[in-house]
Amino acid sequence: MASITRSTIVYISSLHIYYANKTFKHWKKRWLQLQDQQLSIYQDSFYKRLEKTIHIQNYRVSITNSYDSISHKGYTFKIYNPYSSNEKPIYFAANTKQSMTQWINALRLSASIINDVPVETYFGTDLHSIDSNTELDYNGWMNNNSSKTQYK
Repeated sequence: MASITRSTIVYISSLHIYYANKTFKHWKKRWLQLQDQQLSIYQDSFYKRLEKTIHIQNYRVSITNSYDSISHKGYTFKIYNPYSSNEKPIYFAANTKQSMTQWINALRLSASIINDVPVETYFGTDLHSIDSNTELDYNGWMNNNSSKTQYK
């Protein structure tokens, strides 16, 4: 079983990232690096051209739903700071459901490590063992057959 610590660097493929505005028409391909509570967004696959760094300790992550005008894009999710009315959500689109699930789990775990918020792992397993039959619904529940574990 792999363990995840504060110093873990998570590289999980590339995502198309979009900064929220009213139209959601243009997506920019970006590469993400997650270390501790810091999400770095790069313009290139060599992780040389840093575009933005986000300290995610107060952020929440959720799957977009039918109320978000971006949900038609596919495997989309967003991160947002519920304590700030000035910051707009940042939207992501993953290529696969599995990639989306891995990123959501990694972001939630990273945000909770220093905050000491309890995080349940899926059936006590590490993040890499979640398979493609696993789904997250709009309330943060992971569904696999009839069993459920909630991520908050």
